[in-house]
Order: sequence, then structure tokens, then C-alpha cells
Amino acid sequence: MTKWVRRLLVVEDTPLMASLLVESLTSAGYDVRAAASATAALDAIDDFDPDALLLDIDLGDGPSGVDLALRVHREHPDIAITFLTRLADLGLAGGDRKHLPPGSVYINKSAIADVADLVEGIEAALAGEAAHRPLPPLDPGTPGADMLLTLTPTQLQVLRLASAGYTNAAIARRRGTSERAVEMLLQSASTRLGVVAESERNTRVVTIRRYLEAAGLAGASGE
Repeated sequence: MTKWVRRLLVVEDTPLMASLLVESLTSAGYDVRAAASATAALDAIDDFDPDALLLDIDLGDGPSGVDLALRVHREHPDIAITFLTRLADLGLAGGDRKHLPPGSVYINKSAIADVADLVEGIEAALAGEAAHRPLPPLDPGTPGADMLLTLTPTQLQVLRLASAGYTNAAIARRRGTSERAVEMLLQSASTRLGVVAESERNTRVVTIRRYLEAAGLAGASGE
């Protein structure tokens, strides 16, 4: 059976950065192509039919990444959009975040520690506005509440499904993404929960247990 893979178009005018992004995101489980300008991206959209765009704001001469995103949103509203830029704020490019397409995600390049951070942003954009709705407030008295606050809504959603017994493949099908993306979300969640990989323990199981304990949904078990 053919495995469904999300198609991702990277729009980046710096060849080295584009190459690194394509390589990293391909390893994360996406089918990735690159375009160096807004014009090239529009041509690629017609040919490649991507599920999502990852684009820089400053694309050199010609339309900016914001111009491209607004046009894509008008003509292809089903394409998820994630901005990856060195600009600390859109105002530095003469724009305003409130004018960005609804549901788009804005990531500063300096905030990226590894490819898992990129996957997090892309998956949030693919999930749409629902991924950005605030979570119900945690009871400050809940053991581990501070730890849970370090997790993103997307990580929490994946952990909830995993704790309900769903496999990574099943979670990927429910979220409409790749199994590799789910694996990376769980890995980043385990890091934030302070789980250390050990050869004799299943990191996925330990991560789920740590989540349940922090949420007050299960009693701590012995080592």
C-alpha cells in the first residue's frame, strides 16, 4: 500500500539555506521541493500541488513572502502557510502580523534549535486555527502543571492520542500527517518533559507516563 506523505514547498532565495531545509524536512518525512522566488513558487504550486508552504519573508527582488502568502491564501486557501524568517517582527518588513493569512505560523530563524522545531510549526499550520486555540487553564495545584505549560498545543494533542493507546501510525492518520512527523513531535515533547533516553526503557512509554503523571491522570509508578 502506498504511504501518504505531505507535500511541502520551501520558498527560500538563499541556495544553501534552501538545500539544508529540503534535506532536513525530507528526513522528517515530507515530500519537499524548493523555489527561490515568489514567481517560481507560483509555478511550483500548479505543478506540485503542495499541502503546505514554508517561506521566507525577504525573497530579494520582486514580491515578498507576505505578498506570496496572501495571494496563495486567496487562490489556494487549503494550503497551510508557515513563515521562517530572520526578522524578529513583521513590522521590520513594513507589515503587520494581523494581516497575515488566518492560521499561518510565524517562526524566527534564531529560535530554531533543530528540525523538530520546524516540524512543530508546519504541523501547527497544517492543523489550522484549531492548533492555536488556547488550552483550558491548568489547575495550579495539579502536580506537574508547570511542566505541562512547556508543551505546545500540538505536542499535547499528540500526547493525548498516544496516552489513549493510539500508535504513531494511527495518530498520523488522524492528524493527516506523516508517521515521522509524529515521532519527532513525541521526541520534542519527551525532551521538554525531561525524559532521558535509556537503553533498557522505552522512551515513548516513559514520555506518556510522565505526561499522565504531570496532568494528574495517573499515579506515579515505581521504578
